[in-house]
Amino acid sequence: MSDKNIGDKVAGKADKVSQRLVNLYLEAEEEIRRQLVEAISRGLNLGNRLQVLDSIRQIVNELTGSTRNWVEITVPEFYKNGVKEYQDLYKGITPLEGIGGVDFGLINTRVVETLMGNAFLEFGEAIQGVMRSSTAFINTATRVQLRDTIVKGEIKGSSIRNISKEMEKIFLDKGITAFVDKGGRRWSLSRYGQMLSRTTLMNAHIEGVITEGARHGVYFFEISSHPHLSDVCSPFEGRIFDIRTASQDDLPLYHPNCLHVLIPRPDLQSIPK
Repeated sequence: MSDKNIGDKVAGKADKVSQRLVNLYLEAEEEIRRQLVEAISRGLNLGNRLQVLDSIRQIVNELTGSTRNWVEITVPEFYKNGVKEYQDLYKGITPLEGIGGVDFGLINTRVVETLMGNAFLEFGEAIQGVMRSSTAFINTATRVQLRDTIVKGEIKGSSIRNISKEMEKIFLDKGITAFVDKGGRRWSLSRYGQMLSRTTLMNAHIEGVITEGARHGVYFFEISSHPHLSDVCSPFEGRIFDIRTASQDDLPLYHPNCLHVLIPRPDLQSIPK
């Protein structure tokens, strides 16, 4: 069994929901850029440096609050979507509610809390990365200003304009970095937020599918298949595994922007040879 459409459907909805958050990040990036360039144009004495960093800190704090609100709404929603996705497959199967003292209501709550907690930490790290990157940018601009002072003996209006142009070019070339991945690639907050929000919601959907399957005594799942360029998930397509015994090596890595989902197999009692 395979499903070429479910991953695209979930990802499409995730992208639509994520765009609200990404738009906030884009607006914040533009405001931070404006404030940094404006601060450089005024001259980077200690007072101006502290003032612009305090303003950026306020933007970061507002983004943290907005992101938390987004996570608290969307993660439970996509988890519930995963719970409901394959309801037709469970017709005629009596849920295991109460058997052996298992409380799936409590399990659902704990799973969602864990998903939200993980998302808070990952988004929070990226948002704080903006603060660190902005501080580094200001420090670089200050060193450029100091170098100009040493060479020319004083800072004049023309010197400040030249420094502003130089720093704006650096900003346009590198931007404000929210995250640096293992490969050394730098991500802006909006790009990283777009990837992370989609991945977070896809994972919430998958966990909902697994928990609902277990509630119905379904422990065998198939990894979906769909046309795509070869990646780390390719060897896992169509593979069936038992969630009770599967090791991490049995599961796909679910890389960023991954479209693979899990399909319950209530028709199986063992993994086909």
